[in-house]
Amino acid sequence: MSTVSISDELLVRAEACKLLVEAIIETELSAEEVVEFLLIRAIDTLLADLLSGVDQPVLVRAFQLLAAQYPTEIYSFTIDMLRAGAAPIDPEAFRQPLGFAPPR
Repeated sequence: MSTVSISDELLVRAEACKLLVEAIIETELSAEEVVEFLLIRAIDTLLADLLSGVDQPVLVRAFQLLAAQYPTEIYSFTIDMLRAGAAPIDPEAFRQPLGFAPPR
């Protein structure tokens, strides 16, 4: 595990926040675990703030591009999310025949 230096003032704030974090997650944590928890939350919040204003088609396209570049990771992640119930799917919608319909 790596060591990170933070200011004494920030360490005092993180340690003071320990009881609040423990009350929220209902788990006792060490000072290091509290700092890690707070960093994870900060990173997640930063990403959420950045992406919350982006239109859905842009996010879908970004996800498609990620899948093209990292297929194993993205498709495995998607399967895990679907199994966890992240999004309801209609299996019938995926059973459409492949190919093109003849012109009418």
